[in-house]
Amino acid sequence: MSKIAKTAIISPKAEINKGVEIGEFCVIGDGVKLDDGVKLHNNVTLQGHTFIGKNTEIFPFAVLGTPPQDLKYKGEYSELIIGEDNLIREFCMINP
Repeated sequence: MSKIAKTAIISPKAEINKGVEIGEFCVIGDGVKLDDGVKLHNNVTLQGHTFIGKNTEIFPFAVLGTPPQDLKYKGEYSELIIGEDNLIREFCMINP
């Protein structure tokens, strides 16, 4: 069973599998998919077409899936895929 904080903001278009923990003040946008056993500490932001693999743990203030920072990016489709069993530490930013 998943455990989701009351202050988390989760899009109805996000997909959350079983055993997921979502901490206080997390923001989960459209197109985000969380596989089994993912743990989000407080204040994590996930946006865009982002897939987080099984048993990945993401620490506070990490931001994943926001638009690429490449100056050549013009809004075309992009996605971020994080595999299984990862630790993503505090204040980390990962873009597609």
